[in-house]
Amino acid sequence: MTKENLDFTGEPKKEESKYLKGKGIYKIRVKSYKLSSDIEGYNKSPFVKFIVTDEISSKETGLMFWMPVANNNPKIVELKKKLIKEFFENLDCDIANLKGRDLLEDSINKTCKVVLREKERIYYKKDTKKPMVITELDYYYSGKADKTLNANESKLFVPLIPAQKEKFHKELDEWNKNNNSEQNNNSEQFTPSDNPEEDDLPF
Repeated sequence: MTKENLDFTGEPKKEESKYLKGKGIYKIRVKSYKLSSDIEGYNKSPFVKFIVTDEISSKETGLMFWMPVANNNPKIVELKKKLIKEFFENLDCDIANLKGRDLLEDSINKTCKVVLREKERIYYKKDTKKPMVITELDYYYSGKADKTLNANESKLFVPLIPAQKEKFHKELDEWNKNNNSEQNNNSEQFTPSDNPEEDDLPF
């Protein structure tokens, strides 16, 4: 009989999450990717999502990159292109000779450093449609795997903007009214699934 079998406290062991939590600087390895075009019936903003693992803890998270669309402001288009180009460059991908899915395949198993911040957004529970303020990890920028990468701690948390807060409180009040509830909504850490349609992401 092992030592574990002799534990009569009755407290079940909490299974540790496999997902990365907490803002900061991480050295990551690309495990896989998902294109919005591969999702049947998806017709919102195009994206590519890289599933990556932290080299120290082996925990994973998803890095979302939104693709430019026709109605984007030119500055937004430029920013979207810059973010993903720098990510590929810091992974040492062959951006000079590869493009499209070949370039994505070239990223697999490569490493770089990334800065992840915590960002608030409004989320609607799938079963009740109750609005909630959740906090999730958000890709900020990247650097070479063998170089020092710095981050300004004060910029690693992005709260809802005033207009979003107002929208949330109005929707929560309406939900409470319709559901005879006066429960307060609390911000909570949220781990997105691999299916963005399940995440109810703000596309």
